Amino acid sequence: MSDQAALLARIADLEQQLAAVTVTETVDAKAAQTAARTGGSRAVEGTAKTLKTKGKIGGEFHVTENPAFVAERLAIFEKLKGNYAARVAALPHERITVTLADGKVWDGDAVSWRTTPMDVAKSISNVLAKTCIVADVR
Repeated sequence: MSDQAALLARIADLEQQLAAVTVTETVDAKAAQTAARTGGSRAVEGTAKTLKTKGKIGGEFHVTENPAFVAERLAIFEKLKGNYAARVAALPHERITVTLADGKVWDGDAVSWRTTPMDVAKSISNVLAKTCIVADVR
């Protein structure tokens, strides 16, 4: 019997075994299995399975200094940044009014497409600038 014929026979045998399998596990059985875990946590069970004990996907990892993809990504970024800068330069730069959350008007010189929410936050307080994460710009 050739290797291919042996493999086909093995596959047919496994398919028959698979067809005979029936799933009888219920939600209650699954809950009991979960409760029986040591420590009741998958995190505890999973600590023995690490890349060090199982190997690495795709083989060993080697650090490459200045890989080619970095230069390609940087070129794409620089092109997009240049396109954005050109679009912004073409827009009208007018004085704008900045109204703060408490209803007060910010007393700084604000210009559309130049003044950022971070500029406003820094002028109010360095702590505010370091802790703010979002601005509502309309």
